[in-house]
Amino acid sequence: GHEAGVLVSKNGTALLCHNDVLENARPGVVVCRGGKATLRSNKVHSGREEGVWVCELGSAALYDNDVFNNAHAGVWASSKASVQLERNWIHHGHGEGVVVEEEGSRGELIGNAIHNNRGPGVVVSTRGTAELCANDVHTNWGPGVAICLEGSAAVRSNRIHHGLEAGVLVSSNDAAATIESNEIYANERPGVVILSDADPTIRGNRIYDGHENGVWVYEKGRGLLVGNELHDNCDSEVNISNGAAPMLKYNIIHHDEHVGVDIGELGGASLQSNQFFGEAGRHVHCKAVRATDGAPRAPKSRVKARNNNYYPHSIRAPSGARARRVRL
Repeated sequence: GHEAGVLVSKNGTALLCHNDVLENARPGVVVCRGGKATLRSNKVHSGREEGVWVCELGSAALYDNDVFNNAHAGVWASSKASVQLERNWIHHGHGEGVVVEEEGSRGELIGNAIHNNRGPGVVVSTRGTAELCANDVHTNWGPGVAICLEGSAAVRSNRIHHGLEAGVLVSSNDAAATIESNEIYANERPGVVILSDADPTIRGNRIYDGHENGVWVYEKGRGLLVGNELHDNCDSEVNISNGAAPMLKYNIIHHDEHVGVDIGELGGASLQSNQFFGEAGRHVHCKAVRATDGAPRAPKSRVKARNNNYYPHSIRAPSGARARRVRL
């Protein structure tokens, strides 16, 4: 079609089931101006814009749909829109998988497969809010999940893996993010990236088999990393750049011959009650500061460490052991 495939507007309501919506010049489905729509078991694909666009106080619930090969995002929510996505396949798009943006927009994503998109898997930005639970996010060309520009997201119990960029990206001090109990693995860039001034909570995740660092805290980044297990990443498990200052508590860090926590010359960290397993002398490395036994050697103003345990790499945490979880 030369316009949208389906338009639900001006407080209208619609139930769409088992349709094949394809090759439209505008979004396949548009829900706007207070419209409400429920989509079940549809195919929405091969459009020249978004697959589903919800905006201007519109709300949409999508269950068991196949959304693919659209020129822009698979699902886009903006301008105080609300979307609920459950058990959908959102894949092989030419842009983002899902976008939730602008103040008042909300997204709830449960049990979706979001993969092989040419942008990020999920973007939450410009004061949009989202909850992600039990999704399988993989093989996207951008970050698996990107939270930026005052976006707010809770990301829990997802699998985020095999992406061509970071698994999870949190940028700016206005972005509010809780990343909890996820499996984050085998991404080409760091499993979690915390950019300048961002201060997320990273709790109870397993971050492993990445092609770079497990967690990278960029200049002036902060963050609380508590109760995570990091292992078998190709570079240091945690890299802290100049000016960054995260807090690490109750983590299990297997670094073998790599560095466990690598701290830049002007970086800092608070390390409390962590367990390090790896080559002696490489548990914590502070640039320009000599460390001979694996314990940090740095001015108190930069690195504060207490109650950490350091073990040779010949010792491993018990099979199935998890980092201690704490309620904050």
